[in-house]
Amino acid sequence: MSVSFGPACKTTGLVAFSPNNDFVATTREHVLVIRHAHSFEIFQRRPAHDQIDYLEFSADSMYVMVANFKRALVEVFSLEDPEWTCRIDEAATGLEAVRWSLDGRHVLTTSSFKLRITVWSLVSPHVTYIKFPKHDQPGFSLAPNGRLMAVLERRQGRDYCSIISTEAWKLACQFTTETSDAQDVVWSPDSGTLAIYESNLYYKINFFDVQGQLLGTYSAYEDALGIKGVSWSPSSQLIAVGSYDERVRLLNNINWKRVTEFEHETRLVASKKWTLFQEEAVEGDTQARHFVVVPEHLKLVRLTHNPEKPNPRMGIAWSRFSCESRYLATRNDATATCLFIWDVSKLRMLAAVNHEHPLRDGSWHPTRPLLAACSGSPYITFWTPDGITCVRTPSSDEMKVSHLQWSKDGTMLLLSDKKRAMACFPLDAFGF
Repeated sequence: MSVSFGPACKTTGLVAFSPNNDFVATTREHVLVIRHAHSFEIFQRRPAHDQIDYLEFSADSMYVMVANFKRALVEVFSLEDPEWTCRIDEAATGLEAVRWSLDGRHVLTTSSFKLRITVWSLVSPHVTYIKFPKHDQPGFSLAPNGRLMAVLERRQGRDYCSIISTEAWKLACQFTTETSDAQDVVWSPDSGTLAIYESNLYYKINFFDVQGQLLGTYSAYEDALGIKGVSWSPSSQLIAVGSYDERVRLLNNINWKRVTEFEHETRLVASKKWTLFQEEAVEGDTQARHFVVVPEHLKLVRLTHNPEKPNPRMGIAWSRFSCESRYLATRNDATATCLFIWDVSKLRMLAAVNHEHPLRDGSWHPTRPLLAACSGSPYITFWTPDGITCVRTPSSDEMKVSHLQWSKDGTMLLLSDKKRAMACFPLDAFGF
């Protein structure tokens, strides 16, 4: 696989692509730097009032928002008009979370102590309050089509979900979630279904339509730690439910029952049906690494955890479908060095890729089955059904890549760690 790299730039850890692929935003303490995506030349440099803790482009790429949570301050800058700015001060109620609406003209802030979600308009002085959300950060979700927002609430000992129309920010409907302690709500990619699942003390996930009608319920077991992560397939036909028992269960959208489950074993035996890869140093070259095929079996190193401490490092929190919904990539937190790749069409494992260091991030290409992964080292792993390769970043001061982000057109991969950001351009991918 042929790869080229752009110049590196210094950053304090926050980087983001603009949705139109034209710009990359980086931060250096209290300064926001907007760069042209392919050349990394500076387009704008905008000083904020304090250190930047959060960064996000609007959906139309016309604005970029930054926030400082300690000072409860949000600032919005225009890419078209350098003189235009917007400042939102939430010092009276505090600031726990902030995000854009999908129309790119409203900013949603969540106050401390779960008091309210405030909807700020950039085009009018109108402000809308959504009172008493159940959670600060999870528990509210915008539909991918941008027309509705779901918010979990807790009143009189019961969980509710409010569906808000984003056209006028009015309540469309409200319903009970049939849960004991709802953790989060996740929209399907087609914006037609809501998945609401319990906290990790239970294993239960409920599915509702946009009118609040219960479509189905699934529970795999009881009396043990339950769901840890949920991921929809891009087709909305499947949903992957990861749990503390180190399995991912695939549910279908017809009757909301289990199609299959993928178990993440510690000892993997080679087979003609799948391939086991191990990262190793290239003999005679200390700067190069590659993946070798394991012919017999692969023994994964398992993390130990104290059963008396909460949130054990085990189970499946991270799972991602490929763009065409055929492949599923997962990571078991107890064996975090190994990337599992499953063939959904054949309902079996396709590859296990064991790295030297624990996986930090992974991202599928937006238009083809190409998976990029990083493990906090200078090396990037690229996997396709036809092969695997390991590419080293060219930085003289070793870059410990911990975050990956594809541009929406798939021509560029953004790499970053706590100090630097860099553009990567895959020129070909095993014949694609």
